[in-house]
Amino acid sequence: MYLDSLPFEIICLVASYLPENRDRLSLLRCNRVLYDTLIDVLYKQDIRTICYALPWLLQRGFERETQHLISRNNLDVNIPVASRASSINTPLLLAIRSGRTNMVELILRNGAQVNLGTDISALGYAATLGYYDITSLLLQHGAHVDLVGQICRLTPLGCALEFGNSSRKGKSCLWVRKVLYDGLLKSKGENESFAVTQLLVANGADPHFKSDGTLSTALHRIPKSPWKSPEKLFSLFLNSGADLNAQDSKGNTPLHVVFSHNAFLGDMKAQTQFVELLLRSGADVNINNRHGRTALGIRFGNPSILERLLKPGVNTRCRGKSGGEIIWKLLTTPCDNQKKGTRQHVINTIMIELLLEHGACANQIIEWGCPLDLPTAQRYPVLKDLMNKRKMVPRKAFPKKP
Repeated sequence: MYLDSLPFEIICLVASYLPENRDRLSLLRCNRVLYDTLIDVLYKQDIRTICYALPWLLQRGFERETQHLISRNNLDVNIPVASRASSINTPLLLAIRSGRTNMVELILRNGAQVNLGTDISALGYAATLGYYDITSLLLQHGAHVDLVGQICRLTPLGCALEFGNSSRKGKSCLWVRKVLYDGLLKSKGENESFAVTQLLVANGADPHFKSDGTLSTALHRIPKSPWKSPEKLFSLFLNSGADLNAQDSKGNTPLHVVFSHNAFLGDMKAQTQFVELLLRSGADVNINNRHGRTALGIRFGNPSILERLLKPGVNTRCRGKSGGEIIWKLLTTPCDNQKKGTRQHVINTIMIELLLEHGACANQIIEWGCPLDLPTAQRYPVLKDLMNKRKMVPRKAFPKKP
């Protein structure tokens, strides 16, 4: 006797003894009779046990079965079908998480509101996960490009910049990984995230929009995620008229933010590149934040000096001397501020390497002396190397007097 020849009640009884809900769902997929017998019962049971058939079908891309479930039960696809404790709980968000454009399109056809107020907006979630085709589809269906999520308080552009690189690790990212990436088998990389960012900007996303309490702009948000090559992002926003000197709620400019310890998740190469891009583009180094601190910890009589020094050009003697003077100023900040691990030590490390790369002469005697003779010079590997090389150079022997 075949299972599907048993009475309805017996089939349901057999299904109820299966240990896992996934086993029951596998059973109903055996043939059409079992499916028709069990689907309504299981769906009603799922509502009571907070285990839902619809998320299961969406995640696995069963388009026909999903449509059948929605039509047969006249489901409202705008109400949560997963635990309210989860931010990803509406059919549209679950379809986006699956990464399947056809499932997102199916949910939209069945009346999903693309601008529904959720913890994270549908467009914001697609941008976070780096799904270009889904992001494009949502925009075509009228998704508001600057809609702010109710909990994350970020626009889709903010989500793409801060959360869009799922390789990030660390305590500050636990919420992101748990809520937004939970259950994903594979995530997109930096190129896909950049393409989505580019798409959002092309569709009118405002890089100046300060959506959350930090009052951060797009340029503030770039260092908050581990972008390996921030140059393309920087150029994108600069061409869109980004304000290099915009200040957040703490009075910090993007130049202040890039020197924080967790900028680019500690990737010194990306930090250095972003600092150079800001300075070469004319970022003001003399702006104070609310604590009265400038981005570099020192002030400049001529704020444009760094812009000129870091732009490509011939390494003239003037460039070498001016760079040496700035290195001197950095090394003469308070010694306690230059201990390894401090913000000033990070600033000095990046700036000294940048200045030397662009022709500064740290071993040149300037008005106050030679920067390499300062005690704090020992704290920076690149200067220690110069000191060791200077020791190895033999001094010229003066001719003896006749």
